Amino acid sequence: MQPPMLPFDQLLEASAEAHGHLCPGQVVGVRMGLLGFRPVGLDNPRSIEQVFFRLALT
Repeated sequence: MQPPMLPFDQLLEASAEAHGHLCPGQVVGVRMGLLGFRPVGLDNPRSIEQVFFRLALT
């Protein structure tokens, strides 16, 4: 079982850490990711296994 999706602020912090800075594009990107994952049934955008499994079904 995958851990639940992290809150927006934690995902944004992880994004800034991964990229070395925080910019407006990351805020938009994290928000778009959160909105985009839910309709296709993904609950953890950090789980690459979940993403690949879902892609294999389509």
